[in-house]
Amino acid sequence: MRSALVIAARDVRAAFESPLAYVLIAAFATMSGLFFAHFLFAYSDLSDALRMAALKDPSLLSRFTLERAVVSPALHAQTALVGVLVPLLTMRALAEEKRQGTMELLLTAPLTHVSLTLGKWLGALAVACVAIALTIGQPLALIALAAPDPGPLLTGYMGLFLVAASFTALGLLASALTESPVVAAFLGFVFVAATIACGIVGTTMSTNAGTALAWLSPLVHYDSLAVGLVDTRDLAFYLLFPAAVLYLTMRVVDSRRWR
Repeated sequence: MRSALVIAARDVRAAFESPLAYVLIAAFATMSGLFFAHFLFAYSDLSDALRMAALKDPSLLSRFTLERAVVSPALHAQTALVGVLVPLLTMRALAEEKRQGTMELLLTAPLTHVSLTLGKWLGALAVACVAIALTIGQPLALIALAAPDPGPLLTGYMGLFLVAASFTALGLLASALTESPVVAAFLGFVFVAATIACGIVGTTMSTNAGTALAWLSPLVHYDSLAVGLVDTRDLAFYLLFPAAVLYLTMRVVDSRRWR
């Protein structure tokens, strides 16, 4: 594990020595803030009309809450942004090592393919978490302006980390399959989009196959966390899914050792 942490620290340091990480993180934080402001202002514009309508139908207030109108959609928007950010963060993780010829040095060093894969994953995930952490000001502003239920905020941000961990594993697998960072980014987008498509298609089907497809999507499992519900089945998915993808990545990396 110590070797993995050394690799992770090296990658984090290298990421912040390049302007690309700053540009991606700044773009992520900006887009996240714009989505949050959009949902917040939309809720503010409708709140007065809602109060008037609630005089005739009080149930409207329970259906149109701050958590449902602002917190949940803003968190879901962030998961989509994470799906765009992560492939760009992971595209150079292994592909660049192969392109520059340093992968062979790493594989011949006293370093296991397990430590290398975990280190690369932890390094990319750490950078993604920095981007997510910069959006903490949004819930803090919401708390200052209103009195939202802290449950969805806490579980929602926990879920963002778990979604980032899943997408980072997919991005790392993409980077392990090619020597071109551009191709790795494209494959990463394809892998992330495939899991999202599984969720969309799966939730529209009422068969066992639909249930299985929906289970493969990290965003489907995020739905409960975004509204403050913690289900052990969702947590089990966020443990098993990255582990399975990282195992595939390890096999790809290990296969290169014997070429």
